Amino acid sequence: MKKYTVDFFISKLGAIPAELWTRGVFEDTRGNKCANGHCGGTIFNGGKTEESLALAGILGKLKITSAFFRLDNIVYDITATINDGGAKEYQQHKSKERIMAALHDAKAIIDKEQNITTVIKYIGVDVGVKENLPELVLS
Repeated sequence: MKKYTVDFFISKLGAIPAELWTRGVFEDTRGNKCANGHCGGTIFNGGKTEESLALAGILGKLKITSAFFRLDNIVYDITATINDGGAKEYQQHKSKERIMAALHDAKAIIDKEQNITTVIKYIGVDVGVKENLPELVLS
């Protein structure tokens, strides 16, 4: 299984021109796609691919307020909600702008979580103290 990261999605989706994005469908008649569509989601797989589920997991770090609820999509997850303008926190003009803003916010959250984990991991014991402790205690 490939490890999809927030940086992967920022790079991949950021490289897709805004005019190749759409909302409300995985792919429109001109070949434009929503965020799930750009991650391989189609009407035939219900928008659920390893990549689209990873994107939803990353965006799931965000706290959003849904502006609307739709029953007409097979998958109406957080990705679709943001892509289609349904998140009050992401009301940029274009789908790509909304998804990119959300990804950058998710990245800030993830970076903060990783920094906290790193600090906790390395705070442990001062080197001078560690060298004076019996090896059995550190095992």
